[in-house]
Amino acid sequence: MRSMFKVYSHLTCPTSYRLFRKLRSSGALESVILIDTGLDPFGAISRNVVSVPAIFYNDNLIYSGYFDVDEAVNTIGTGSLPSLEDFDYTEASVMAMEGLLDSYATALWIFLTDRIESPLRLRSFIEAVSRHVFYRYRSDESYERLRKEIIDLYRGERSLYLERLREVVTRNVIRELIWLGKDPNIYRERINPEYIEHLLLARTAIGRIGLFMGYSGEKIHRERIRDLYTHLTNRWGDVVESVLKETKKILGDAEYVSEYTKKLEEHTTT
Repeated sequence: MRSMFKVYSHLTCPTSYRLFRKLRSSGALESVILIDTGLDPFGAISRNVVSVPAIFYNDNLIYSGYFDVDEAVNTIGTGSLPSLEDFDYTEASVMAMEGLLDSYATALWIFLTDRIESPLRLRSFIEAVSRHVFYRYRSDESYERLRKEIIDLYRGERSLYLERLREVVTRNVIRELIWLGKDPNIYRERINPEYIEHLLLARTAIGRIGLFMGYSGEKIHRERIRDLYTHLTNRWGDVVESVLKETKKILGDAEYVSEYTKKLEEHTTT
């Protein structure tokens, strides 16, 4: 029988790792189809997946990136979705911002452009991370109210969120150096502000889609890039140590890597 749940995941994602292990230990892993976004990026894009893990129920996105993993495992195990009679827009806006921070794609865009309105067009994603998807009386009007609450929250707490966005981008720069499979410290002396600017501007794009370079007067906050470079060099050792520990925990778990790969093969061979 066709599974009601599809999980878009990534082998290296810490939340994907926790979700996979808890699904396996609970026995609920058998109830999902697992799809890896690193191996099938255009399949993920076609479903508007911008943050992993992303869980679909009957083709509707219900969890993405930032969520209660235990609740999600229970939802999959029981096949019963949460239902909200009331909806707290203030709390939901905070959760939506956490979701935007959790996704490198949206976090980097907001960090570079300050244009939060653009990722809020990803309605299915925002509804999932804010739990609006579970609101019994959700509507276009209720989503518009949520969208305005998120914008007001970001603008009202911009300084705080900018610090957190900078940290998200910093950690992901280091992650990608580590994923090259070499000691990241060999790159420390090679990285300069121009390299960071090129890396981040290119990193926002999917091919030519979203590519800022080539336009005159593009609205990029370059002072944030310079600040990030200073932050990266000052905190290099601490961030490298933290990300290395995270990476070794995930990719060093041979049982996880093996079982994750086998689960992917189930989908590709059916």
